[in-house]
Amino acid sequence: MDTRTDRIRTLNDDLRQYLLGGRAVITPGIAALGQQAVERIVKTIAGFQCTGRSLSNCMLLLSF
Repeated sequence: MDTRTDRIRTLNDDLRQYLLGGRAVITPGIAALGQQAVERIVKTIAGFQCTGRSLSNCMLLLSF
C-alpha cells in the first residue's frame, strides 16, 4: 500500500468510527426511520471493519 492510500484509509476510518474530519449526511429517508433506527445504523457503521484490499470495498452509502 502506498502512503496516499493509507492516509485515505485512515481518514475514512476516522470519519466512519468517530465522525471526525468530515461530514456525515443522513438522508430524509434514513431520518424517517426514527431516532432509534438512526442511532443503530450509525453504531453499526462505526463498528464496520473493512476487510478488502480495495478502498472501494470500504465505502458505504445508505440512502432511501
